[in-house]
Amino acid sequence: MRQAIAINEKLVGADSPEVGTNYWQLGEALNDLGQHADALDAFSHSETILTSGKPVPGQLATVYKGMGIAWQKQGDKSKAANFYQRALASLGKADTPRLQKMRQDIQALLAGVQGVPL
Repeated sequence: MRQAIAINEKLVGADSPEVGTNYWQLGEALNDLGQHADALDAFSHSETILTSGKPVPGQLATVYKGMGIAWQKQGDKSKAANFYQRALASLGKADTPRLQKMRQDIQALLAGVQGVPL
């Protein structure tokens, strides 16, 4: 996956939204593999690229959600809550069914780290 990102950076530019999405996907894969510190690094690259342009609605929320999950898996509920809150804030009014579902999922994650029953 890292080789694919390197090739894509040469093809479309290192600051392309496509590359930002590639780093998000890498972060998700690393989280799934339990490599949370590396996942945070990939998510951070994704965030940097995506915030420099105009991300698709919900794109930053998925990055921040991934960061929250990585912190939660590492046992830092405070940092996890911070990133879940950033994810929710980035969704704005969440005016589509997909974004509304994303908001509900992130709210459930946030409630879980805060110990608040839904």
